[in-house]
Amino acid sequence: MDAKKFKSPFRMHEDVVYLAEMEIGEQQQKQYLMIDTGSSLVWTQRYDYQPKFRMVFGCAHQERIALTTVKDCTGILGLDRKTRFSYCAPPRMPSISRRDSWLHFGSHAQISGKKVPLVIRWGKYYLTLTAITYKYNILMSPVPVIAYKSRKDYLHTMVDTGPSLQTLPSSSHDDQLKEIDAIIKSENVVKAGTSSWPRHSYLGTMDNVKDITVTLSFEGAANRVDDSSKAILGMFAQTTINVEYDLLRGEIAMDPIRCAR
Repeated sequence: MDAKKFKSPFRMHEDVVYLAEMEIGEQQQKQYLMIDTGSSLVWTQRYDYQPKFRMVFGCAHQERIALTTVKDCTGILGLDRKTRFSYCAPPRMPSISRRDSWLHFGSHAQISGKKVPLVIRWGKYYLTLTAITYKYNILMSPVPVIAYKSRKDYLHTMVDTGPSLQTLPSSSHDDQLKEIDAIIKSENVVKAGTSSWPRHSYLGTMDNVKDITVTLSFEGAANRVDDSSKAILGMFAQTTINVEYDLLRGEIAMDPIRCAR
């Protein structure tokens, strides 16, 4: 069977979400679906679809953001029912993010990089975060921001392509920000005590931060997943990385490569 039938192009849209391009129906109508490893739902709009607001969907009772916020998005491609797939998301750079990359399925999934065990709970994928380190130049050794000392302290982290941003519990997030503040040494223009997002925005240029790298270290997930864990590895943290899921073996592999074709 032709390998093209096992892959789908996808790219960033409106600088916020990654959509896969698919052709559905006898007349091959193009649809642009948000790829979501945190969902089992596969849904797309019919041709005469009209957005309906203030409607309960699934188990939600309050929706503030609709799929139609991203005008090209016509549905969701949940990826928790596949046996094997891989994706490689281009970075958020104007010259690259508009290029297509590929979402591969089945035997054509791209396998590379170190593999670690993956835990699947409630149709979602989890890894165990063991440490967060940073460097502010290429010569220095990694400095730990957070280093969990025992397995019971490890942070269960959901790998999710739906949200864009990385989410950490308040304590871990605050510790990381303190280190970043000390490195950047620029004025935070957001007023103290504000409840809006973002809470940290600095005066300066990208030259001030171009050498700063933050590394998240994972190992095989535990058999038990903490229901209260609020850690999410969103899509922006997965850019320029080939991410491969082998659900039959319960493994995930990540390999930094150039993603856009």
